[in-house]
Parts: sequence; structure tokens; C-alpha cells
Amino acid sequence: MIRPVAQRSRVALWLAGVIGLAVAARCTDLGARLTMDDAYTWLTASSPNVHVFLARLAANENSPPLIYLLVGAMPSFAPAWLRVPSVTAGVLLPAVLFACVRPRLGARAALLGALGVAVAPYMVTYSNLARGFMPADLALLFMLWCLLAQADDERPWRWAAFVLAGAVAVYTEYGSVVFVVAAALAALWIGRPRRGAVVVATAAVLLALVPWIPEIVRGEQAVGHTKFNPLDASPSLTALRDLVGALAFGENGGTASAAGRWLILIAVLALAAAGLAVVRRGWDQRPPAAQDTARLLAGTVLLTLIGYALAAVVGVDIFTQRYLTAIVAPVAALAAWALTCVAGRRTLAVAAILLAAVGIANAVRRAGTEFEPSVAALGPQVRALHPRTVLTNTPTVLYYLRDLHPIFDRPYNIGPGRAATCARPCVVVDDSRVHGGTPRPVSGTARSVAPFVIVDEP
Repeated sequence: MIRPVAQRSRVALWLAGVIGLAVAARCTDLGARLTMDDAYTWLTASSPNVHVFLARLAANENSPPLIYLLVGAMPSFAPAWLRVPSVTAGVLLPAVLFACVRPRLGARAALLGALGVAVAPYMVTYSNLARGFMPADLALLFMLWCLLAQADDERPWRWAAFVLAGAVAVYTEYGSVVFVVAAALAALWIGRPRRGAVVVATAAVLLALVPWIPEIVRGEQAVGHTKFNPLDASPSLTALRDLVGALAFGENGGTASAAGRWLILIAVLALAAAGLAVVRRGWDQRPPAAQDTARLLAGTVLLTLIGYALAAVVGVDIFTQRYLTAIVAPVAALAAWALTCVAGRRTLAVAAILLAAVGIANAVRRAGTEFEPSVAALGPQVRALHPRTVLTNTPTVLYYLRDLHPIFDRPYNIGPGRAATCARPCVVVDDSRVHGGTPRPVSGTARSVAPFVIVDEP
């Protein structure tokens, strides 16, 4: 009796350490300057009423409403508060992964997988982004947890939790639909839980989106007028290379070299093949619960990748790492389990130390670091021009110079804009990094404050 209690205490202590590392990695630059994605979220979340909220959502976003409602519920629109929903979800992901797989894959695999999610550089980066990726991933992982638990002991409340988690996910990121269907197909392949119940519960998740279809159509009608659909995300070997590199090593894929990224892809695929060989050896001796869990996780990951690739057939190019963060947790669990199948305690300890070192190094690197230029520093230069009107193509200027009441004009550089007709004195403050079109046609004197262009229109 004493030994199991002591073991549970040690596991709890290690899990607390993993969660602490996840917190440290994600909170070191919580208040950093807003990225353009952060600012777009603020623009919608700060809407004064429902009518404006829906209009801004349709005009500016390709995402469902839940993340903007969560951000709008924060007590402040300071940068740190804008990111609280994503950071909270990012911190909870390792804990939910641990709870999800421990009963079936063991405490060691669960802890190591949770540690991998806690320190994964790309997951840390996107936990610090005021977008819906991490909240959606958390909801999807909770949904998987419910599905696995039902395979052992079906209870009605778990199906209700499955449907609720799936609905939260699809109302946070549309791409979650692919993951939900992939998980259901994997469960149908395994045959557990009951196939009929899986079909009904999955259909309930998908039907939850039906009331929102008019707003989806409204948002699609704005494409080409005020926004674009995701760009440069079509399935290809190059896209797969960049996806794998980024999800494993961070936003730059571990290296700026194309050759280096190909080597990373080859190495990751080789490790995956080795892990599969390890797991297949002695497969019949693995506990049935572990076999079903591995099948469900692997099937969900593979079918999700296929689903995102097939989305390009209907013109939805989302085969890119930012839309596929949900597969990181299942892959981390599978990799950790494969390692525990062959490695002793010392090897596992070394792996854990290396992962923790990655997390600590990333936290130190990010602490106090600004990755975005200062928009607020432009304020004195713009005010010195005594503008009556300020136009901008980026929501970051709307946020940082909001005391000047700038007008959001020519987003994504679409259309001619209002520079020729705006009330004088008129000042344009555009971000040259905004893609999708050509620079704004202006007649005034332009000066560059990289990456911004300030134009005083006569």
C-alpha cells in the first residue's frame, strides 16, 4: 500500500514540474508587442455590440467566433490579457494529455509525452498568440480523452462531454472538423466504443455548426474584398517538409536551409519508422488498452493529415503547421510510448533532461525579447503631422495609435483605398509586410520607418 502511494506522489510531483515548465516557457514574454494576428483578434473582440462583432468577424477573419468571445471577456485588452485564453490552454494541454494516456500507456509514457508538449517550441509560440489554435487543440484532446474512456467503460455523461468538447473545438477553429471526423473514423476502425454511438456523437458535433452556416457564407462573401483565405498552404512535399520541421523544432523549422529541412524530414520519418518497428515487435504482448490507444492516436493523426490535404480539392488550402497543431499531442504520446517500450530508466531520464533543457533554453531566449517592431514609437511622428484622418492597412496601428482614431483601410492591400478622398490633413501609416497586393497608390511624401511607411497626403 505504501509503495503505490509513494509512486503516485512521485508521479504527481513530476507532473507538477512539467506543468511548471509549461507555465515558465509560455509566460516569459506574455506582454510582448502584438503581432498582426493578435491585433486582428483584438479588433474583432473589442467590437462594441453584436452587429459590429459579426460584421468584423465576417470581414476580417476566417475563424469561428469562440476565441474572440473569450478574448472579449478578459478584463483588459492589454497584450498579456489578449493572450490569456491561448496561454491557459497551452498550459493545460500537457496535463490533459497525461490524464488521457496514463491509464493505457503508463505513467512514464504519459509524463514524457506531456513534457514534449510542454516544451515544443512551436506550441510555446502559438500559446503566446491570441488566436484559437491552442483552445481548439485542448478541446480536441479532451474529446479524445472522452473517446478513450468510453472504450473502457461507456457512460452517457462522457458522450455528452465528447459532444461538448467537439462543439467547442469546431466553434474555435473550423479545421477542427477534420480532426473530429478523423478521430471518429479511427474509433470506427478499432470497433471501440460502440460504432453506433460514435456515429451519433460525431454527427451531433457536426450538426452543432449548422446554425452558424449563414455566418460562414457571409464570411466567404468577403473573400477578395476585405480579406484572403489562407495562402501558400497547399499540400506538397515541400509543405510536408516545412510542417514537420516547424511542429518539431519551432517556427523556422530548426534551420533556414532548405537542405537542412529536408534532412530534418528524413530524420523524423526514419525515427517514426524505427518507432513503428519497435512497437510492432511484441505487439501481441502489449495490453489491449495500449493497442487500442496507439491505434486511435495514430489513426487520428494520419487521417487528419489526409483530411487537411484533401481540403485543397475544394479550394481550402490549410495544409500548414499553424492549422495542424492538434496532432502534436497525439504524436508526442505515441513517440513517448515507443521509447518506453525499449528504453530503460536511465535512457528515459536522459530524454526527459534533454527535453527540459530545450524548454528552459527557449524560455530564456524569449524572456524580454521583442519580435515585433514598436508601432507606438510611430505615434510622435504621426501626431507631429497634425492629421485629421489616419489611414492604415494593419490592425496593429489601430491598436497602438487608437487615440488618433485611425481608419482600417485597404486591408491586405485590396482595392485603391481612401487616400485620394480622405479628409485632409490625411496621413497614411501602412505596414509593408502586409501581403496580398501592391503598395498603396499615394501622391504625398513617403518616409520609411521599417517596416512601416508614413505618407503625408497633401
